[in-house]
Amino acid sequence: MDRIGEIAAKHQLWVIEDAAEAHFARYKGRLTGTLADATVFSFFGNKIITCGEGGAITTEDPELDRRIRLLRNQGMDPARRYFFPVVGYNYRLTNVACALLCAQLEKRERLIRRRREIYRRYRERLEGIAGLGLQPVAPWAEVTPWLFCATIDPERFGRSRDEVMDVLQASQIETRPFFIPIHELPPYVDDRRTLCLPETTRLAATGLNLPTFSGMSDGQIDRVCAALAAARR
Repeated sequence: MDRIGEIAAKHQLWVIEDAAEAHFARYKGRLTGTLADATVFSFFGNKIITCGEGGAITTEDPELDRRIRLLRNQGMDPARRYFFPVVGYNYRLTNVACALLCAQLEKRERLIRRRREIYRRYRERLEGIAGLGLQPVAPWAEVTPWLFCATIDPERFGRSRDEVMDVLQASQIETRPFFIPIHELPPYVDDRRTLCLPETTRLAATGLNLPTFSGMSDGQIDRVCAALAAARR
């Protein structure tokens, strides 16, 4: 983020931070939501704090704040009811959804603490399994314990990532693959140029997310780990 900030400042660009899943993560001691001109968070059902859908934007720029509030409220002038100087959107969270979020924010320390315990137990059970890669953490970072991620080296593990997911599914253990890289999705493919991101492509093809939720028990974690270890050939 430091380098991105330097480039943005040099060229007078805004920096938009995508922290959809990164609630309460830290970069060099600074919380997500404070690292850019604007930051977006998601409150979808599988996030650490959720109201089922929707999200939030944080910013310290008064003019950007005014613009965001204008657009999210259908573009209606806050000083003149039912007058719309711009085309806006209906992006408001309901009071009920906000009440759910406020209740979860009040217990955020307990939620984060339990998820960190889940992460630690996963690492303790999975470290040392040949062909299984665990997420590295930089010394200056404090990750958000959203989903526990791992990579599968087909040669060393004896199965591909997709084969491992099938084996776990047979034991009624749901997993998810890593996201498909944006540059490989149809809306963003540019036939006029060749974009080669080998590390991004490798991670997308070998990464899987293991079950992770705040109410997960130690026994459930152990069951997932035992099934994953047994899937190795």
